[in-house]
Amino acid sequence: AVQSKDPSLRKQAIVSLGWLGRPTHPDVLTRFLRMFSSESKRSMKRELAVALSRLIPSLNDQSIVFLKQLEESRDTVLQRAYVALMSRLLTNSKALFVLVSSLSQLSPRVATEALTAIHRLGPPLLTSMSATLLDAKLNTPLRKLLSHRKAKVREQAIKVLGNFGFKSISAVPDLEKKLRDSDVKVRRAAASALGWMGSKAHRVIPSLVRALRDRDAKVRRNAVFAMSRMGKHAVKPMAKGLLST
Repeated sequence: AVQSKDPSLRKQAIVSLGWLGRPTHPDVLTRFLRMFSSESKRSMKRELAVALSRLIPSLNDQSIVFLKQLEESRDTVLQRAYVALMSRLLTNSKALFVLVSSLSQLSPRVATEALTAIHRLGPPLLTSMSATLLDAKLNTPLRKLLSHRKAKVREQAIKVLGNFGFKSISAVPDLEKKLRDSDVKVRRAAASALGWMGSKAHRVIPSLVRALRDRDAKVRRNAVFAMSRMGKHAVKPMAKGLLST
């Protein structure tokens, strides 16, 4: 049916196989990947991409070629299929590194969805990696997103960096600048993320004290939270800052 000349039958067969969530035969994946590469009709290519995002069980040479095609596409549906597949495989560190390295290639909306999926992993998986590996594979590309033109992308990138805790200490100067971002949600996220880095981020205490004068109550609250996690370094500056506001 997937090779039928009837477009509607062909489309339904592709959708049905995709919803199975796993290949019914070893050749199904190979056949679908070949069909995707050769398909010229946009709507059919989209259906194949969505089906493959549900069928591919792991990263291998075949699937990486497919992923590269999705990543480089300007089609939002194809990019979303890419993020859906990678999100399903995120417990594999290789998939996580591949997704993070491709974030700058995605549309702002899809990049935000990808960052949200990474953020949901939470600290346990992310902080289990070595600081060196995190810095090379994750911190560096994420820090580049802190200057993204879309505030939502900046906000989500900051939240992911916050999940790394003290292992994201190299991002502290960039996060400190985001305390002065024009977008209030970005400022809130930056203050909170600095808090999760604990006493190792104590050099930003003066900037957090200034954030106590922010017009937004949540920014001020997050600044207090951040300083409360920075130990003895923050006690006097925080007290003085609170008394002067």
